[in-house]
Amino acid sequence: MNKTIRHTVKIRANFLCEYCFCSEFFSPDPFEVDHIISIAKGGVDDIINFALSSRAVMVIKATQFKLLTLLLDKWFLYTTLEKIFGQNIFVGMNISLC
Repeated sequence: MNKTIRHTVKIRANFLCEYCFCSEFFSPDPFEVDHIISIAKGGVDDIINFALSSRAVMVIKATQFKLLTLLLDKWFLYTTLEKIFGQNIFVGMNISLC
């Protein structure tokens, strides 16, 4: 994939992960342009099938975990952990999933 396509996807996404909506500007890791539907699963190698992805999303996709819904709704994750631990473990912390 050439630099022009990568840059076009980044601008289209407003430099936000198109899955979890984290900003690339605040992420310690560079974002990647990823196929939404992999070529192996019948996806096309076209800009309509590319998405800007954070490192967290790429790790989840690569390991085949179906946790994207947790990344899409951070509050769901926070409240789930609060229920598990019986307290808000994020008080006073600056937490980001990116």
